Amino acid sequence: MPWGIGLRVLVVGDLMVDVLSEGEVHRLSPEAPAPVVLQRNRSHTPGGAGNAAMNLAGLGETVLLMAAVGKDAEGVLVKDILAHHGVDTRSVMVTSSVTTQKHRVMAGGRQLLRLDVEGEPPHMALESVRYLVRSVDVVLISDYAKGVCTAELCREVIAGARSAGIPVVVDPKGTDYERYRGASLITPNLSELRAATNSSLMEDQARDLVNRLACAVLVTRGPNGMTLFAGQAPPFHLPAQAPIVCDVTGAGDTVAAVMAACLARQMPIRRACQVANACAGVVVGRRGTSTISLDELTLPVRDAGWPGIRWEYGRSVHERPR
Repeated sequence: MPWGIGLRVLVVGDLMVDVLSEGEVHRLSPEAPAPVVLQRNRSHTPGGAGNAAMNLAGLGETVLLMAAVGKDAEGVLVKDILAHHGVDTRSVMVTSSVTTQKHRVMAGGRQLLRLDVEGEPPHMALESVRYLVRSVDVVLISDYAKGVCTAELCREVIAGARSAGIPVVVDPKGTDYERYRGASLITPNLSELRAATNSSLMEDQARDLVNRLACAVLVTRGPNGMTLFAGQAPPFHLPAQAPIVCDVTGAGDTVAAVMAACLARQMPIRRACQVANACAGVVVGRRGTSTISLDELTLPVRDAGWPGIRWEYGRSVHERPR
């Protein structure tokens, strides 16, 4: 299915609020040897599974989000932002705890401090997962180890998706990767890959996961780009695309979201990696948590040679599927 015809995507995972405070430092505090930041701007952005959902909504997909927030102002705010951008939040549970937050303080282009707020892990209803999986074209599991993506939930999601014949992309966390067995693709970064395996070399680590979990592995490597390991094929390496890196926050969410959208359209996995790599290069060039849009996606899709899109004057003109 070509771009321009929205798919139904289920995002399951840990929703949080990314708070960015930007300001200036002119002196140290008289109370402690710490800088005093005069705040000039503060923004709130959905993070974690929320950022993945925002990326997919920006690509024109119909996005259902299954996650949890606390019974607080931040929970109301993040749900409102998501709904405003077209994400269906009816399956976002409101718990009696607090909403997970990552508050970054920036000054002079540098991060001085990150303050985290974490609530109690919620209990997600498996019956709801079974129903939602049957109603979508692709599933993205966005695991930030905050309690939503339990082993039981991941197994239920993956089993349901496999029985329905739809792809599952996982943005993983932690060391227990057995919970992701049977997914179509997992997208660990280098540190996450090392934490989940016993080998010392990246290729051995990735091959171990490919064989053990029966899935493809896309390793995101920061300034060194990304490398795909799929089946017994040789590694497929892509250099980083960003001419200027301002902030890598949320880039992994963009990669996982774009890969999910590409695989749902049956794009060859290497071409999908090319598209995701180019999109990651766009978002790391911006400050704070950022998302990709359909207009920004058109160039990497064209360069990847994806059929079903006709090109005029550098913009896409969507055609019917052939």
